[in-house]
Amino acid sequence: MTATPPPIVLYHYPLSPWAQKVTAYLALRGIEYSECHQPLHWPRPDLTDHFNIQYRRIPVMAIGRDFYYDTTLILEKLETLYPEKKTPLGAKGSVENGLSKLLEKWAETAVMKSTPFALPPDAPLWKDDRFLQDRVELWGDQFGHEARKKQHPGALAEVRLHFGLLEDLLGDGREWILGGDNIKLADIHASCLLSWLATLPGTLSNDFFSEESYPRTHSYLTRYQKAIKCAMDNAPAPTILSAPDAAERILQSNYAEPDGIVMSDPTGFRQGQMVAVSRNDDLSSKIKHRDVGHLVTLTSQEIAIVTRAKTADIDIRIHCPRWQFLAEATEAE
Repeated sequence: MTATPPPIVLYHYPLSPWAQKVTAYLALRGIEYSECHQPLHWPRPDLTDHFNIQYRRIPVMAIGRDFYYDTTLILEKLETLYPEKKTPLGAKGSVENGLSKLLEKWAETAVMKSTPFALPPDAPLWKDDRFLQDRVELWGDQFGHEARKKQHPGALAEVRLHFGLLEDLLGDGREWILGGDNIKLADIHASCLLSWLATLPGTLSNDFFSEESYPRTHSYLTRYQKAIKCAMDNAPAPTILSAPDAAERILQSNYAEPDGIVMSDPTGFRQGQMVAVSRNDDLSSKIKHRDVGHLVTLTSQEIAIVTRAKTADIDIRIHCPRWQFLAEATEAE
């Protein structure tokens, strides 16, 4: 086992705003990584066929033989596992950290709720039948064409509220959410989805999202986009790996994050117990996208299990945040 984490392999598709959130962070920190591009929809055999990973969201980050789910945990791990890179972007002090976390949850819940329905109902993305069916399976009939058309005006009204919140936060003339001269993790949380929407042609019309109506928000999102572009222009370019090459790199690594602790927890789980983990915020994950393994870490913030890869008799670890994830005692599946 090595002391320094090996290079990262990021499984994602470039259009994903959540993947863009992680790649923006990696560029700002100057952290090298490789990427294995994935389809926009399930199945994703690069993960299931090599590692028996059933999780269906993107991105998934691998560091050595440890796999990390969800941007909330991925960014926390990057803050702590790569301290030797450029200055970490996390908040300083408890108040700033609390505000950063609130913005993260605001984006994950309130802004995310509005985002898909704020897209034009005839956007190219919705013309991909497999993508659309995947979202219907995940989220229900609200993603059908007629349902999306009905929800579109209300979603745009909600996005105006989100713009208004940023306008208020920036009201004292600050350039970044937490003040100071440099972009922070709080800015990535606050800007990721709204910046993504703002860059999609025909999504946020000038009738409702004009620079005159939201001058500080427009300047802020432009500043954010320029900062990310500058960072990406100067960061090491990611290497694109094929699925077999990515799997070989991961499975041949001798790095694994040390076992954590299993704290006293409302679940009553014990070290080594067989546990199934899955998302708890969609319609299909608990049924079709559960990962099962022996419990090695359980804290108020994280749960980790150890399981076997599919193509090799090698242990891998799966790490999930406690936020929006379900953990259940189970037998081997």
